[in-house]
Amino acid sequence: MKILYSIIAFLFIIATSQAQVQRIPLHEGFTSSTCGPCAPGNANLDAIYATAPHKQIILRYQMSWPGTGDPYYTAEGNTRRNYYNINSVPRLEVDGAWDGNSNVYTAALRDSAYNRPAYMTIDVEHEVRCNQVDIDVTVKTLQAFSGTNVLHIAIVEKETYNNEKTNGETEFAYVMKKMVPDANGTSLGALANGDSLHFTFSHTFPGNYRLPPNANNPINNATEHSVEEFFDLEIVAFVQNTGTKDIHQATYGFDLINTDAAISQLTMPSSMPINGTSIQGMLQNWQDAPITSADIFYSIDGGAAQSMSLTGINVPYGVEHPFTHNVPWTPAAPGQYNVKVWNGNINGIADEVACNDTISTVVTITPTVTAPQADFTWGGSSLNVNFTNTSLEDSIATSSYFWDYGDGSAPGFLENPSHTYASAGTYNVCLTVFNVVGNDQECQDVTVPLVGLNDLIEEKVAVFPNPATDFINVENGLGEPVELVLINPLGETAAVSGLDGGGVTKIDLKGMPAGVYFLEINASGVNNKRKIIIE
Repeated sequence: MKILYSIIAFLFIIATSQAQVQRIPLHEGFTSSTCGPCAPGNANLDAIYATAPHKQIILRYQMSWPGTGDPYYTAEGNTRRNYYNINSVPRLEVDGAWDGNSNVYTAALRDSAYNRPAYMTIDVEHEVRCNQVDIDVTVKTLQAFSGTNVLHIAIVEKETYNNEKTNGETEFAYVMKKMVPDANGTSLGALANGDSLHFTFSHTFPGNYRLPPNANNPINNATEHSVEEFFDLEIVAFVQNTGTKDIHQATYGFDLINTDAAISQLTMPSSMPINGTSIQGMLQNWQDAPITSADIFYSIDGGAAQSMSLTGINVPYGVEHPFTHNVPWTPAAPGQYNVKVWNGNINGIADEVACNDTISTVVTITPTVTAPQADFTWGGSSLNVNFTNTSLEDSIATSSYFWDYGDGSAPGFLENPSHTYASAGTYNVCLTVFNVVGNDQECQDVTVPLVGLNDLIEEKVAVFPNPATDFINVENGLGEPVELVLINPLGETAAVSGLDGGGVTKIDLKGMPAGVYFLEINASGVNNKRKIIIE
């Protein structure tokens, strides 16, 4: 009997061991290029991955915070964030079981997840042809799985370079670009032992590449995409229980198209002058034979393809070779332009799927702004002078102005100001014009003429109120004494008064009949008359 029990136990162990397969734990990272602690968190996870790439799957979702968030944020990534109730970054979910900061994750924790048995296999094959990704998935169970189980497919880009914000990271790895068919996945329901399920998916990335400025204007998956390099796309597949969040198994896809060579990096200035630029990048060899010549093509904003040739080179398998090409290009106007670069002929043989090996970026064209050339004209009457800015200014740049009127008064900042001088004379007036490039100054001698004394009396001596009842005030701003003579309607002198070079005097009108009077203001032999109404 003991022998029989031993045989049964032995057969059970064999059966159990045959039902187990190697688990590949899924590491879902939540990160952002605007998050300072995310940079070391990503570096830590990548370093752990490098020690044993076969022991984990990495999938990153770019988030909409802190600040304005990551340009590669998507609504589908936000769905995964809400599923895990993520409220801080960096954050790492391992097989839906380990939840924590990626900065404290260790290789030992990875190995612990890797050593858990799995009872499911997922086989994925995919083809990337230009912007279309075809995916073939087979899920096989080695035990029953209760509850609601979901197959998730994520199209990821293994390396991105264009997304540089504020945390210092210049590239990101395994960035989710699209969930297929969406972030809710494909429901499998409860699974029985021995189930074999087969699925095919296809996704076409529409429109053109765009790098959003931040998470406030995310990619619209229905009309555009953020894929920099189609040859660099990868498939991540995993099956998860929606209730427990446990991930039963995960895997990368197997690409059925052999890549012979690819543009692995494209570096261009984020902004450049309107009269040209240079394209710089890396050509990477993925075929056994060395690359000795290559034709690289590029187009700008959907324009005709242009070519550059690399000759006399020797690039072994897996090695990157730099290239630089000057582009004598003059765009129609400043703005943002989409630049695409791809390899065509390798060693004289046409690329198998050239459009796969396309890398895209967006470059901002800035016009060449010139410094202003200051100039102005002036004119006016009496002591009031009107100044008109006639400077040569760049129509694209915004200018500011600084006027020195030459009389010690406060400066002016309007484009076309007016200024009243205290007295006649010649003043050295200077206009300085500024823009983003530089500044320039123009100075001129402005002569304020000596106007007639009658005009000065009219301007500098104020009489009020008018009409009047009991009195009138006379304010002298002429700078010299004046004599005041009030003439009644009969032409007779009704009152005489004097006023020195400054101040106010009051003329008493009590008892004077109503009517039209004249006030003579006499200074230096000049007689200025004002009509006064006494009511």
